[in-house]
Amino acid sequence: MAGSRAPVGYWKARILGLTLDELAQLIRANADLEVTVLRDLTLEEFRTHPHRANDPAYRYVLNFNRQPLFGVAIGHHSPLGGYLPDEGLAFVLDVLEQYKPFLFPADRCSSSTKPRAVGGPIFPVTVATHWGYSRAAWSKRLHSRGRTLT
Repeated sequence: MAGSRAPVGYWKARILGLTLDELAQLIRANADLEVTVLRDLTLEEFRTHPHRANDPAYRYVLNFNRQPLFGVAIGHHSPLGGYLPDEGLAFVLDVLEQYKPFLFPADRCSSSTKPRAVGGPIFPVTVATHWGYSRAAWSKRLHSRGRTLT
């Protein structure tokens, strides 16, 4: 149903990219998923989310500037592939060949917009989005595969 799709133009997305709000809108319009855009989290609030990346019911997309890590001042979206709690490392699934997936200390990234010179994070994630099936939808999905939600 073309009329139910998110109103984000192909060329706008292709050339200018998407804001995280537009990405969330696109996901909502094209999948039966709950989507939450997270903003202005404290460091403590932010730290609760990397752990959830290991839960198959949640998926996160990070929106960040590549400047602190790679010296290229450009915004980017990458999925958060998982979290290694013992090491405190977030697994960022960067899909571009020149950057590749990487591990990064989760405590060095946050939704803070404070500059690094005044105690801000080296890897500022300005907005994180997570989406996931509702518990009922996830249970139904697992049940259809002969599994149960514990």
